[in-house]
Formats: sequence, C-alpha cells, structure tokens
Amino acid sequence: MKAVLSILLFITATIRLSGQVIHPEGLTQPLPLYLNHLQVYADETNKLNAEQAAQKQYHPFAHFFSKIPDHLPINKTWWLKLELQNQYGHDTTVVFYPGFQNYVHAYYADSGRFTPVAHAGNMLPASQLSIPAFRQALYLPLVQGKRNTFYISIYNRTTYHTDPLKPFLMSKASLNDIQLKSLQENRHTDFIFMIGMGMFLIMIVYLLIKWIYLKDRAYFYYALSLFGGAVFYLTSFIETGNNMLLLSEKPYLVYMFSDTFAFISIFGYWQFVRKFLYIDREKPALGKYMKVSAYTILVYMVCSLLYVFITGNIWNSIIMNTTFGFIMLAAGLYVLFSIRKLNQPLKRIIYGGIIITIVFYFIASLYEVVRGTKYEFLPELGGGSPIVMLGNILQMLFSVIGLAYRNKLESMEAADFKIQKSEAEMKALRAQMNPHFIFNCMHTIDAYIFKEQPDKASAFLNKFSKLVRQTLENSEQQLIPLSKELNSLRLYTELEQERYDGGFEVYCDIDDKAGDCKIPPLLLQPFAENAILHGLRHLQNKKGELYITVKCSDQRLMITISDNGIGLKASEEINRIKGKSHTSMALDLTRQRLKFYHQGKIQEGSVLINDLTTATQTGTEVVICLPQINNL
Repeated sequence: MKAVLSILLFITATIRLSGQVIHPEGLTQPLPLYLNHLQVYADETNKLNAEQAAQKQYHPFAHFFSKIPDHLPINKTWWLKLELQNQYGHDTTVVFYPGFQNYVHAYYADSGRFTPVAHAGNMLPASQLSIPAFRQALYLPLVQGKRNTFYISIYNRTTYHTDPLKPFLMSKASLNDIQLKSLQENRHTDFIFMIGMGMFLIMIVYLLIKWIYLKDRAYFYYALSLFGGAVFYLTSFIETGNNMLLLSEKPYLVYMFSDTFAFISIFGYWQFVRKFLYIDREKPALGKYMKVSAYTILVYMVCSLLYVFITGNIWNSIIMNTTFGFIMLAAGLYVLFSIRKLNQPLKRIIYGGIIITIVFYFIASLYEVVRGTKYEFLPELGGGSPIVMLGNILQMLFSVIGLAYRNKLESMEAADFKIQKSEAEMKALRAQMNPHFIFNCMHTIDAYIFKEQPDKASAFLNKFSKLVRQTLENSEQQLIPLSKELNSLRLYTELEQERYDGGFEVYCDIDDKAGDCKIPPLLLQPFAENAILHGLRHLQNKKGELYITVKCSDQRLMITISDNGIGLKASEEINRIKGKSHTSMALDLTRQRLKFYHQGKIQEGSVLINDLTTATQTGTEVVICLPQINNL
C-alpha cells in the first residue's frame, strides 16, 4: 500500500503546518508530514489519556531519535500533536496515514474537551476501525474556518508487521484511488497466491486419499505439512489472515495462528522425512531422535500458545519462537548430514526439495534488495512473496513425484518379495511331495523287479531319473520355456500311466508357436496330478482320458487341462465318506504364483476350474491364462 502513494492526489483543505501554508493546487502527491512538523511526547507509563497527554511538554521528533527508527519502540505510547488549519467555508475531512502500526487513536481537541474521532491499527478489532477496509488510516474531520488540533496516540505491542512512522495526509477520494490502484497492481500477486493455494488444496486432498488407500503415513504427514504451510500463508499478511480466518475482531490471534501452523508444518515435514526414507528401519537411533524432536515441536507449540493466552505478550512469544526456530534449524542440519549416509536413493528427493526451497528464498531475498532501485524488474509482483510461493509449489510437486517414485519402488519390492516367498513355498512343497511320489515310484520299480521284469524296471527308472533331474533344474529358474514344462509333464504322466497299468490316455494339442513361451516352472504338474489322483483313478466302467491343450492368441497363452474323470462333486463325496477334507496346497500356491514380476512389470495370470459333469458325461476342466512372454 505504501508503494502506491505517489499517484496524483488533491487535498480538500488548505493546511497550515508550523506556520507554513500549503494550498491544494500546489500538491502533486500525498502530503508527507515530515517528522519535524510533528510534536511528540513519549508516555512511558501507558496510562495517560488525551487530556493528560495534552498537558505534557512536546518536542520535535529529532529530540527522541537522530534518524527514523526501523520501528517505534514497543510498550510505550507515542503521542503526536498535529494542527491543521481549514480555511474553507465548510467542514471537510482528510485522511491521516501513519503506516503499519499496532494501535492508533486520534482525539480532537476543542475548548478543553478531547473527543475520540478515529481509530486504526493492524491489532485493532474491525468494529473499532474508522475505515474497516483500510486498517492503516484514519479520517480526521476538519471544522470550517479554524485551526483543528489533534492528539494521536500510537502504541505498538510488537514490531511484528509494523513499519517506520511515515505519516501522510490525503483526501477520501485519494484513498479510494490508492486502494483501487493497489488492487490493480496486486492482481498478478493475487493470481499467483490463488493458484498456489488451489494447488495446496488439491495436493492435500490427493495425499489424504493416497494415505487412506495405501495406509502409508508418509502421505498423511506430508499432507499435514502442506496444510500447516497453507494456513501459514493465509496468516502471513494481517489483512488476509483476518479476512480468511474470520478473525477481524481478534486480529492478534492471527499471529498466534501463523506461528502455530508454521510449527505444525515443520512437525509434518519432519515426520514425513522419517517415514519417506524408512529411517526407523535403516537407522533406528536417528529415527528415534527425529520422532522425539518432532513431538518436542508440538509440546513447545502448545506451551507457546498457553503463554500468549495467559500473558498476552506476543512480542516475547515471537522472540521465543524465533529462538526455537534456530534450534530446530540446527537439528534439521544434523538430520540432513546424517541421512547422507543412508543407502537410499530416495534421499535425493529430500535434498532436491530443500535445494529448490533455498534457491527460491534466495531469489526472493535478492528481489527485495533490488526492489525500488533503478535495477528493479517485474515490479508487478509487488514483493518477494509470489517468488517464495512459486518455489513452494515446485518443491511440493517435486516431493509428490518422489512419493510416486517411492510407491513404485515399494510395489516392485513387494512383488519381488511375493515371488521369493512363493518360490520358497513351492520348494518346501516339493520337499513335502517328493517323498510320497518317490515312494510310489520306488514301489513300482520294486514290483517290476519282483516280477522279474528288469527291462520295464530299467525304463521306468530312466524316466523317473530324468523327471527328478528336470524338476531340480527347472526349480532354480523364475521362468522356463513351455516346451521344458511340457516335457516334464510328459515324463510325469508316463510314469503315472505305468503305475496305473495304462488306466488312462494322454492327448496333447500344442500350438506350434507356444513352445518358446515362458511360464513359471512346475506350474502344470499339480493340475495334472489332481486330475489323475482325484478324477481318473476312480473310474470303473471306462478308460480315463487326460487332455492337454495349449493355444496362443492376443498376446495371451491359454493352457487347458481336462479329464473325463468322476468330476468335482463326486471326488468331494468320496473324500467325505473317507473322512478326509482335501484341500490342495499345490493349487493354492499355484494361484499365488500366477502373479509374477518380469522386466519391471507385474505379470498376472488367472486359473479357472470347471466341473464338466452333466447328465451324459463327467469330468473336470482347468483353464490357465498367462501373459505371452517370449524372451527372458
């Protein structure tokens, strides 16, 4: 607002200052009330009213300060004596602008009476303001044809959001022009601010949805950090904070909200880094240190709020918060130094986000330094805040991309873990199944030897040894050619055919293009085993038939294993009569293995079991559908 006070304005009254008469037609900009035009008295007790203050001895401003101070000293009341001569034949009003101050009250002195006429200040409730839409200005009514004397008190509880005393006089129309031009000049800033706040809101909602869906606290803590940062931005400017947070009657609470949500943002980001980098898992001691530090922030925040509520001393709270902020900065540097030792590629995301923030804060600071000089650029920004907001937007996008990358790494790790787990379970299953299968095969060989059929025993033993060797070789691979799996399946079914004296036949229909397709090893044998043991073995009046069909279409591999056995329901009934509750562990594990990881992608298949039993036929069909993979 101060930057736009150079537009052409006119004052509606002739004003006399220190014996000097200034006419409206001679003004080309708002009339500055130079400090040597003002008489000042410092009330050290803060107990004087206007009548008492008027009896005190006033001095020029230079009596107290050799140069304009950065801020009026706090916790004392500064009284300004201002005399304005109205030579018009009617009453009029001028606007007094003292700059950003906490509490400003103007009293009109007339015949020993002191009437309050105007109030301003960024810490004053809106209902007490003379100009509700403009906290930094007061209307001073001028009585016609006489000297008007005003006593103006200025009290600052804190230097936060205050400026050096730079009083100006202007007309009501001039104030409206200033406000209009300020709105026009701030359009770019407001646009960036609105875009930034919109992106904050979108990201917060997105992160909360991801947190609910993935149950990953890193998303929640980063959403909390962004929420604290968003509210902090809303409270960064007193007017914005009052309007957005509906605190126009209690503006001092805006400062409390500002610091509170700044600490909430720090707490959220602190916890986000801990969860994002798996610090609890990789460096438990550092994780414990960060957790204790994060909750120390919350405890301090609560204590700071209680202190302000009890004492009302915002200035001391600001000093305490600034000191605590430097302590947390040192703690943060220690954490950054510690995580560099993590064997974790995700740490680059954290370092990158911090670098982005530092760079944009540096650019914003440099912009503020050159602002108002002959080297000024992009004056429409109106300050460094839009640059900081832009940096925070980029840092936010960078971190969200990092979360997406982290989620991908987790998915790959989870898929690899499932594969390893499934493979371990399959090996354990084979260790459990092999003794039973080996015992049956050895029994068959023994029977051939007992019957003095050495040729059959030798042929059977040869097939059995080949099956064992292939099973051991294939079990070491994640994927094998379908031709190898079918060859092992052929050896298995031939051994079973011999054991059951040719009680069933095997028919194969294999697509010529399917031989080189890759599938998980030992995938088909459990289904063929179930077909033989629970379906074909119980046939009495007909010969069993086992069909194996393989087709390739639309980048999918379709494998069908069907039989004309007794069917699912009859098999379950037999098991019930025998008192057995049969559940195929092999089938359950095979279903798990149909989801496997290959070339950076999770490949997933499906299995469907159908009962083919009707009024005229019986049987079971297993349909396995896999993605077609032709290279390892």
